[in-house]
This record gives sequence, C-alpha cells and structure tokens, in this order.
Amino acid sequence: MKNQQQNEFNTLDEIISKVFDVDMHVKKRDRVYVNARMSFSNILVSRGYSKSSIARYMGKNHATIIHYAKCFDSYIKTDVFLRERHNEALNFYNNRFNPVYDMDRKSLIDEVSSLNKEISSLYCTIETYKEKEKKSNTEASRMDSIIKLVSQRTNHGKEKEVERKLNTLFNGIHN
Repeated sequence: MKNQQQNEFNTLDEIISKVFDVDMHVKKRDRVYVNARMSFSNILVSRGYSKSSIARYMGKNHATIIHYAKCFDSYIKTDVFLRERHNEALNFYNNRFNPVYDMDRKSLIDEVSSLNKEISSLYCTIETYKEKEKKSNTEASRMDSIIKLVSQRTNHGKEKEVERKLNTLFNGIHN
C-alpha cells in the first residue's frame, strides 16, 4: 500500500473509531460496527480508492465493500444515527485531507488570488441579477391591478373563454 494511501486509511480509521466509538476491525455484526465500516468504505470509495484496496485494509472481501456501497444510500436516508456520525466523520476527514494543507506558500497565494477574482466576478453577477430582478418586479407590478381584476372576475373553468375575449379586445385596441 502506498505511503499516502496508508496515511489516509489510517487517519480515517482513527476518525471513524472516535466518531462511532468502536473499533471497526472487531469482527462483530452489531449495527454500530457495520455502520462504522460502511461509513469508512463510503468515504474512501468517494475519494477514488478501489474497493479491493479498501477491503484489504479492512480484512474483508471486496464483495463486502460492494455490498456496503449498494446499501449505504438507503441506510443513510433512514438511519439518523448513521447519517449524523457519517457526516461528522466526513467533515473531520475532509478538513484533514484538504489539498490546501499540502500547498506551498506561492501556491496558497495564487489560490487566494484566484478565489478573490472569482468572488469579485460573483459579486458582479449578483448585482446584475439584482438589477434584472428589480426591472422585472417593476414591470410585473405595473400589471398587478389588471391581473387581480381578471383573477377575481374569472369563474373557474372559464379561463380559456376570458383569454379569447381579452385577445379579441387587445387585437381591436392595437389595430
């Protein structure tokens, strides 16, 4: 096992042990142990590690990891305890293996500069959308009283008839 991979596996193993308060290597089928193993394998699979390498580390068959992957989504939707613990472990893990921690000073400065440019661009985009929204709201509010009148006076089921009559009316106004 590569050094970086071994380091990530060991770190995640420690995080899972602390968060789930179990040693996932203990061969028990109690739900908390299975949840810990499923969370461990799910995080590593999502990081791109092979199911075989995860299985070797856990002392399991790769088919077990495949089974965990198939079941995980349905379990996390229904099991609040698993969802909370998994999210907590995932947050700890992501904070530990964030690529920012491995960057040198120049790379960090470049990254911050790039992010500042992106933030500035996003602020401009937000302002543009705010202006468009304001214009749209002004245009829509101009018609509010007409829409309210038509809505109040149109019986249910008569919308098509009212639409046809309004169209005829507007055709006469414009010609």
